[in-house]
Amino acid sequence: MDAALFSIRPEPVSYITQGVKEWEFRTKPPKIETPFKGYIYCTSVKNMPLADYVKAHKATGGRIDEWHGKVIGEFICDEIIEVSHNGFVNPFAINREVLQKGHLSNSEFLAYTDHYRKDLSALHISQLVIYDKPKELSAFYMPCNFYEKGDGCGDSDCPLYEEPDYEYGDVWHDCEGKKPIRRPPQSWCRVVEHTQNATQTESILNGLKCHFKDIICNKERICEMCTNNPPDEEKLNGLKPPLPYSYPYCPSCGEPTYSSERCVFCGQRLIREEL
Repeated sequence: MDAALFSIRPEPVSYITQGVKEWEFRTKPPKIETPFKGYIYCTSVKNMPLADYVKAHKATGGRIDEWHGKVIGEFICDEIIEVSHNGFVNPFAINREVLQKGHLSNSEFLAYTDHYRKDLSALHISQLVIYDKPKELSAFYMPCNFYEKGDGCGDSDCPLYEEPDYEYGDVWHDCEGKKPIRRPPQSWCRVVEHTQNATQTESILNGLKCHFKDIICNKERICEMCTNNPPDEEKLNGLKPPLPYSYPYCPSCGEPTYSSERCVFCGQRLIREEL
């Protein structure tokens, strides 16, 4: 099922979690066929007026402090209704009391639509689930439109992208089409939740997994100079005879070698093939 991550202010979040807000509003709704899964990202409480914060704090039993800046739950959007279009309000939306059930006042509606200059759609919230423990943004990724399987990444604007250095065998970061979410969306974005069997991409979000110890690396895998890097002879393939090597991967472990003499990760000795 397709999924989208929505940034929602703390006050509407409190209404959603109480079950009194059945519709979420967007001037530019997701172009995703219903039904689809929606994830709720609660924005910061720091800019809330004090009265609104106290109200939300009381309504959520204090959990709003735990929720803000996190993904706090999910729902199924099973219907999208056009509330207003080209300055006209949809009678069907009025009959179904979409604004009232979405906790959107007339003044908020006018502000949202810039006095009917913008279109407005309502997304129906069903099958709501609030997590016992909120999730970090790093638990999700955006499917990358630039990724082509087999050719790697083609998005030079991506923070993970690096130009390949063909002379030394270095390769660009390849997120396998799973683009990290660096910051919450202003409105919404397509997302996929990482599986429990997370790949290296998930490690990129919170620091890379060390090759040599059960720890998280924050040194961007500069393994050659790392104190956790054991002597080459003690590595898995450190004592094996040399093998022919062709850019860019180790013939034994399959990792980028980062050296033309030995694989940094498994210690395999290499014989550089002539190009």
